[in-house]
Formats: sequence, C-alpha cells, structure tokens
Amino acid sequence: MAAHGIRELLEKLPRYLDVPVEAPKPLALGARARNLTDAWDRLGGSAVKDGLLTKNGTKLLDAVKEFCEGVRADVPTRVEQAAAAVRGLDLHPLKLPPQIESLHVQQWREIEGFFIGVSHHTRSTDHDEFSQFVAALERFLLERLRPRTFDDFTAIDQLLAGEC
Repeated sequence: MAAHGIRELLEKLPRYLDVPVEAPKPLALGARARNLTDAWDRLGGSAVKDGLLTKNGTKLLDAVKEFCEGVRADVPTRVEQAAAAVRGLDLHPLKLPPQIESLHVQQWREIEGFFIGVSHHTRSTDHDEFSQFVAALERFLLERLRPRTFDDFTAIDQLLAGEC
C-alpha cells in the first residue's frame, strides 16, 4: 500500500508543481482510432491485388500513418513525461546538459519503476530495499525542491520594517 501511495504521488507530482506534462487527448486519439478502424473495414481483405497495393490498401496505409503521427504528437512517451517532470522540478534557471538530464531522467524512471512494480505486484521487495528506494526518492526530490526562501525573506523584511 505504501508503494501504491508513492506511485500515485510520483504520477501526480508534476501536476501539483505546475509542471507542464502533456496529457493524452482521448478525443483526438479516439477519432484517429475510428478513422483507422473504418479504413480497415473498407479494406475487407483486399489490400494487395496482383502484387500491387489496391486503392483501399493505400487508404489503410494513409490512415495508419495519420494514426501514428497523431499518437506521437498527442501522447508523450514515459521518457518524455519523466523528462518534463525532471525539468519542471529543477529550479535552476539554466537547463542541464542533455547527457546529465538523461541521467536524472533515468534515475527518476528507476525510482518510479520500482514503486510501480511493487504496487502492481510484479516486483518483490523487502523492508531494507523498500527503505532504500524511499530514501533515494527523498534525496532526489530534496535536491530539486529546495524551499524558495526569497519570498519568505521579503515578507520578513516587510514585517521588520513595519509595513505589514
């Protein structure tokens, strides 16, 4: 149950930190799926005749291409989602070099994958390993979620100056 709770936290964390991670667009995907299904139905087993692609076969290939392009545009991969989360958690104004960002994304995915596996019962663990992954997650988040104290300092300065 603890793994499930942490998995939920990791899944929802970008949303609560206002990290822009694109969500799948079910309506657009549904429309593409319908177009692909319709092209398949029209094909009726006649994609190739005399070694050449029929008109319906060409339409099917066009529908498959459109479907795949739409999925690529609308549904980010897990790696793309993890990269967006890592970027959003990084408070530094300069972006990380791609090689270093890739290592951070890999670390995020390893931690997330552990908790997903345990919560979905596809991975066994014991108390020590679980505790190590919790500690790794804590370190990962603490390195990125340093408190933004400048807002607090401004408020303290105002209080000291008697402006509040």
